[in-house]
Amino acid sequence: MLSVQPEITTDEGRHKVQEWGQRISQLGWDEQAWHLLGFALQFTHEAVEVDPDYQRAWTLMADIYHRIGKAELAKKCLKKSHSLAKPGPNFPDRFYGDIEKNIRSGYPFNDAGGLKCQPLPSWFEEKYKKYWTL
Repeated sequence: MLSVQPEITTDEGRHKVQEWGQRISQLGWDEQAWHLLGFALQFTHEAVEVDPDYQRAWTLMADIYHRIGKAELAKKCLKKSHSLAKPGPNFPDRFYGDIEKNIRSGYPFNDAGGLKCQPLPSWFEEKYKKYWTL
């Protein structure tokens, strides 16, 4: 596990998701696109291992699970994120709202996003299966 702050690790995960979006829009699904999502998943898990109450990491993890087709895990992470959200004018927070909307609508795997969800490659399933339980 990396010895960094959860905020930094989560930011690294979010950066990998953004790289995934750029890559997939230019080249489509390929092995590198899957690696980017795998790295993002690993970063978010490392963040919640360090700080299980870090809401943003749970929100990002929900987004990643959604993108790899793990709908139930995405919903569990989103529920956990919501439970950790601090009261305020933007409750539960804007990032959460964006991810919740994407999961509810199916984006980017709907007409608006135009992508087709791909089945997990066997190597990805094997490498990251330790993250299929929360």
